[in-house]
Amino acid sequence: MSQEYHTPMTALDEMVSDGNLQMLKASMPYLPGSGQRFLSFYTKLLELKHTMELFSRPQDLTACELSSASTVDPASMLNDIRRFCDPNMQKNIDQVLNMLVMVELIETFKDEPGSQ
Repeated sequence: MSQEYHTPMTALDEMVSDGNLQMLKASMPYLPGSGQRFLSFYTKLLELKHTMELFSRPQDLTACELSSASTVDPASMLNDIRRFCDPNMQKNIDQVLNMLVMVELIETFKDEPGSQ
């Protein structure tokens, strides 16, 4: 049995795309070609409008638990990116994450008193 892979929406996509846009996108395959093209352009235009409105506010877009982008560590970023990857790329990211854990472990033992 083959598992179908679905890419989740990013935080930005969730902020600029509402339920109405998702319904429009879902209806696209049921329209003739010219209707699909028009609807595709229209939904992207609405997303662009929502994005411009979102970034016209005086705040930065950061992860919920982060106060600023400068506090982001590579492992957190890779874990967030991993959700949007296909299974093969997820394995590659897992390998990088495992290497980061090993480096942290080595650094921890290196900094221990009496380890030199």
